Amino acid sequence: IGADQPYLILDLNGHTITGTSIVIANLGNLIIRDTSEGKTGRIVFDNPSGYLVAIQNAGYNLKIEGGTFVCNGAGSASYNAVVSTTAPSSQTVIDGGTFDGGNGPAIKGYGTTVINGGTLKGAYGAVTQVSAEGHEGSILFPADSDAVVEATKFAFVATGHSSYPEKTGTVTVEGGSFDAPVLVGRSGVTAEASEIATVTGGTYTIDP
Repeated sequence: IGADQPYLILDLNGHTITGTSIVIANLGNLIIRDTSEGKTGRIVFDNPSGYLVAIQNAGYNLKIEGGTFVCNGAGSASYNAVVSTTAPSSQTVIDGGTFDGGNGPAIKGYGTTVINGGTLKGAYGAVTQVSAEGHEGSILFPADSDAVVEATKFAFVATGHSSYPEKTGTVTVEGGSFDAPVLVGRSGVTAEASEIATVTGGTYTIDP
């Protein structure tokens, strides 16, 4: 038990893992990569009426270096996602890969997520949340991030918790490339968009 335990490595090696419940759950330290020549490794949550995720980080550290990851769910911004960081003390680092949230978000959670690279697709790029205990999630695109967000509704969304309407997750954008009809959205929070997202860098198809 603890963040100092060894890392496990899941190398997809060109294969596909599919499930109708949470496909991969991390309760420790995990690295996911795909070393296949054709880069055809995939993890797919395939349940169009389901409200779960493809990858859940409920442990300590999750790092994704490559692969294709899909959430074919019901399309809920709060419950569906490709990758969800669900433990307040957990950190997810995304260095590469393709994340397709379909009608839902690519990334969400109330832990800490750092996005250094990869392509995020879906109705929402990244969704920050507030936990039942009031913990506020955070998502960071560092200055040297080459991540690409291609969202059909919002690039970023902050969703609150009914017990903490004054709280909200936050997004810090220092790099990356973003294509969406609206940059920042909110649901169930009283915070203004300027309190949700700090934008100091990156490139946009719309004025942030």
